Amino acid sequence: MRSLAQRALHRCRLRVAGPALAGALLAFAPGASAVSILSEDFEGMATSLGTSCFSAYTMANGWLNETGDDGDWLVDANGTGSLGTGPSGDHSHGGSGHYAYVEASGCASDVKNLASPVLDLTGLAGVAVSFAYHMFGPAMGELHFDVSSDGGASFVEDVAAPIVGDQGDAWHLGEVHLGAFDGESDLVFRFRAVIGPSFASDIALDSIEFSTGNAPPLPVPEPGTASLLGLALGGLGALRSRRAAHAPRI
Repeated sequence: MRSLAQRALHRCRLRVAGPALAGALLAFAPGASAVSILSEDFEGMATSLGTSCFSAYTMANGWLNETGDDGDWLVDANGTGSLGTGPSGDHSHGGSGHYAYVEASGCASDVKNLASPVLDLTGLAGVAVSFAYHMFGPAMGELHFDVSSDGGASFVEDVAAPIVGDQGDAWHLGEVHLGAFDGESDLVFRFRAVIGPSFASDIALDSIEFSTGNAPPLPVPEPGTASLLGLALGGLGALRSRRAAHAPRI
């Protein structure tokens, strides 16, 4: 859990207030009313100077590596340092850009949390989060999605089914619909990575979008591509994913 000072800094610096959204709107999906109010591809962040699982990293753009867990998410490009795990490139820019990841070497079973900025959704509805994830390696761990309605002081864990185990050497797309949290004034979502039993468990994220207002569903999976995740736990949302190696953002 974060310290009181850290939570206060997170809230003061990073809140996206409903009335001020005009300057933060990033895109309207053609033919749809969904509006992206938060978009992150990690391009504006420097790659980590250290790439060990013990390296510390301060995120930018309002993202927060929580304290009280086992370590930090890092920003990287062009492949992680271990063979047989991690992506060879990013998702958002066809392999040439940045992504966030957890380094597994030497940190078996560690838990690392990456929290979003605080979002004020007063008067907004139809909230959803989409993201690209890469989980390749024979000792692959787990990726969980948690939500807080009190600015990150506490979290509802696993609002959608976690992604567990080796998903192959490709980027996939996931989407979480969070209608149960419509209108919240202090919403934070986080990705909680649980590293597997050996080095072959690097987990990466890219192309994160938070949208409101009748968010369109992900495209129908290609024939022969199985959905990796099902209904969310407790009726709080749904997480769907499909194989999408270096698929362009829409």
